[in-house]
Amino acid sequence: MEIEEKAVNALLIYKGKSAEAELFRYKLKTPFPNLEVKTLTYIPIEKELSDYQLIIEVGEAQTLQGNNVVHVTRSLESQNIIEIQKTIDLIGTNHLIENMDYYHMNVKDSGAAIKYLLKKSGYQNLCPYFLERESMSSTDIGNRVALPHPFLKGSETSSKVIVGINSHEILWGNQKVRLIIMYIPDANLKVDEAFFNEVYQKTKNIGYINKLIDTSSKEEFIKIWNEKKG
Repeated sequence: MEIEEKAVNALLIYKGKSAEAELFRYKLKTPFPNLEVKTLTYIPIEKELSDYQLIIEVGEAQTLQGNNVVHVTRSLESQNIIEIQKTIDLIGTNHLIENMDYYHMNVKDSGAAIKYLLKKSGYQNLCPYFLERESMSSTDIGNRVALPHPFLKGSETSSKVIVGINSHEILWGNQKVRLIIMYIPDANLKVDEAFFNEVYQKTKNIGYINKLIDTSSKEEFIKIWNEKKG
């Protein structure tokens, strides 16, 4: 599978001369060629800000705040580049979680869990590809979590996440699982690597995972998911 590289709609706020702002925009394109950057030399109204996935504010005055806002220096230091990349990585992750399907279920084994979740979300045609992937090696990742995904098959459109919480632990490979985070790549089989990385980071904390398992709604799950960034 290919790693997904999507264009990111970004706003650069550079308080200064327009020519300097344009030079800074070109400087950003070297480490981040996928950024589609619009440059402003003033702080726009809040309504305009909502049009952008990423906002980069240059200078010492940190006027804006938010999960998608990164403050950088005029010299664009290495730590600034790291922070921008972290924010970009989370853009796709947030979209997948916000648009996930969420179910509670009561099944007896991993195969039944896969079939149940795919049928509930209308992806039952992918079941053989998920089961084939499980036959190669189990997709349990520890701390009561499994991350099943299909073998060489994706959605007919965009990527999708389906979350299932079972009423009791079931054996998944060699480990017991209650939280199933099912990932379906898009039609081009492009994988959101940042999503996988975040899931692996979050599953290191069993207390955090137990809080996710105890949720009763999609909204509560998303709120707790966003409490801790991996």
